[in-house]
Amino acid sequence: MGGEERQAIVGYVVAVITILAAVALWMRWSNQEVEFCHRVLGDLVHGRQAAQRSIDWEHLKAMGVDVGAAYALLPDDKARAKYRETFIKGFAEGFRRINGQMSAFAHWRIYKRETDSTIVATDDTRHKKTLLFTIPATGAKQIEGIQWERAG
Repeated sequence: MGGEERQAIVGYVVAVITILAAVALWMRWSNQEVEFCHRVLGDLVHGRQAAQRSIDWEHLKAMGVDVGAAYALLPDDKARAKYRETFIKGFAEGFRRINGQMSAFAHWRIYKRETDSTIVATDDTRHKKTLLFTIPATGAKQIEGIQWERAG
């Protein structure tokens, strides 16, 4: 094998490794939102108060309710802290009441990327519905929306 041939092979190997690294980084980046939403849903269904820091309370819309509007009307930090705690407890209790199981959520994916937000989806295989999470495209990574996908 000549020097030019060897150089061509090395160049080819370097190009393939670079492409594979770029693909791996892109996949890791695109899965960050999915992993984030999966973790937050897990925190919510188990009533873990750690979920508080992963939610944009001032802008949250959940299951058709403008939670952010109600949150903004609260008089002080103490009332807002109690509201956040109660919301998470209520979410977990509601989930238990319908015999929800975290394992029923499958097919986690990026549903849509828009200029101002990313929507992550997961399918509830028991109830045959899709749950959507909205997170901002820029700024702090926090949930701004939790909605069931509208049918049709």
